[in-house]
Amino acid sequence: MKKILLFSALIFLAKISFCQGNGENPKFSGDVPIFQNSSLNERNVRLTVAFNGWIYAAFSSPDVDNNKSIQIRYSKDNGVSWIPFYSYAVTGVNYSNFDIVATGTDTSSLSLFLTASYSMNGDNTNAVFINKHKGTNPETFTNNYSLQTTGKIMGIAIASDYQLPSSVSTPFSIGVIYSMRGTMDSINYVVSTDGGTSFNYTYSIAQTSSYYRKVSLSYGRSTSASNGRFFAAWEQIGTYDENSTGHIYTSRNQTYLNDAWIPQLNLDSLSSACIGLCKNPTIATQFNDIDNDSNSVSALVAFERDYEGSGNDHDILGFYNMKASYENYWTRLDISNDTNNCIQPHISYDPAGNHFLAVYFDSTAKKLPYVVNGMNFNLTNPNTWLQITEQYNDDTNMVAPWPRVQISPVFNQTAHVWIAEDQNNFGIAMFDAEYLHTGINEGPKSIFSNGVIYPNPVSEIATISFNVETSSNVTMQIFDITGKIILDKEITDINVGKGIEKIDVRAWNNGVYFFSISSNKEKLTSRFVVAH
Repeated sequence: MKKILLFSALIFLAKISFCQGNGENPKFSGDVPIFQNSSLNERNVRLTVAFNGWIYAAFSSPDVDNNKSIQIRYSKDNGVSWIPFYSYAVTGVNYSNFDIVATGTDTSSLSLFLTASYSMNGDNTNAVFINKHKGTNPETFTNNYSLQTTGKIMGIAIASDYQLPSSVSTPFSIGVIYSMRGTMDSINYVVSTDGGTSFNYTYSIAQTSSYYRKVSLSYGRSTSASNGRFFAAWEQIGTYDENSTGHIYTSRNQTYLNDAWIPQLNLDSLSSACIGLCKNPTIATQFNDIDNDSNSVSALVAFERDYEGSGNDHDILGFYNMKASYENYWTRLDISNDTNNCIQPHISYDPAGNHFLAVYFDSTAKKLPYVVNGMNFNLTNPNTWLQITEQYNDDTNMVAPWPRVQISPVFNQTAHVWIAEDQNNFGIAMFDAEYLHTGINEGPKSIFSNGVIYPNPVSEIATISFNVETSSNVTMQIFDITGKIILDKEITDINVGKGIEKIDVRAWNNGVYFFSISSNKEKLTSRFVVAH
């Protein structure tokens, strides 16, 4: 029987609504095209956010001969505008898979790592490479790893521990996982523990006579697992057809992230309602200097489940492990399990708020929901995912958006990318964020603009700043993650210009909170973290 949303979650949604106007489509703000070019069919957008809030996005685009290039653009103004970073486009070369991650804790060390695979037209040459670009000067880059293969690369993913390095990292590590088609399909891993200078550790994680395809990689660490590990998830499917379902597997490094990997575990075999019906896995892991209640790292794998095997009703399900650093102790959870056809999940971890985030494509409603499990990394209520917004996309013309979500270290709020479709059915890479208050297709104009709370996280006094564009009375409310009202304040006779409110949070519990400023039926809402 399909899961029914808990009443408490519904109450929360009634209170926390990102609606404008009279309740039509919720919006963060306006969708911002990363690069709109009528001659480019943009696909497979990837996202990473640097320590300073700079945002890097990469997408592929086939040319007239169906050779795929990789276009990278970046934003220095929180996603308002995007400028070219680098283009991988070579005649006769097809870049088929790629992923990116930004590293560095200051401007001088800021780098963008790209991992990708390519094939050459006219021969069987395939290769995997990892390039390191200087984050402030994209033309300055080095090729740090190259490997020619006899098999075709089917999926690739990259991750780094730069925010909280492993005990074997100097100054940080870069890990890459990829699936390769061959006589025996394989899942392979390569890692650098010296900041990407050399990739001296390579391992074969798994092999099969069936088919491997999509892969996902995440770095995990806690107080008791301070040495850190990389965690992976991948799919094994019946055929290479996009609609084919199969099994979801997971594994991790044994003890250190430059170790070999433990034997793979078939996750969907743990639930009779999932066996052989799954695809498109994504993994996220806790990474901070805190232990969960099991003195370990929390890990979560999400995927699509074809409910009846008919292809008409996919759900976003998953498995979580509270002992991920030392034991395979996985338990099923449901993120979205209703009658809508929900596909293409992506999950991420918020180290400031200590909880997991998820986005996916509701292809029935043509929306991109953003949901949070607010019970921190202990996942006390694993099936209760609170809907922050039912859609951050304004344009509902979507076929294969493949949404991605990342946390901005500056705002501790989410950034989102996805693919929309233009009138010619060409893809357009799009951006929006919790902290973005500009863009196109914004719908009814709000009286508010540029609302922000700082510092974030906050330990003592939070300042809420907003611009008022018409004179009005304003109501300010703050809720905790359960929907409980912490503050309810009426502000009268606000004049046009900047409004400032200060909130003392010294007696508040650590965790995630939401503030909303509203007037009549217009509302500006955002998220912040209290951390003493």
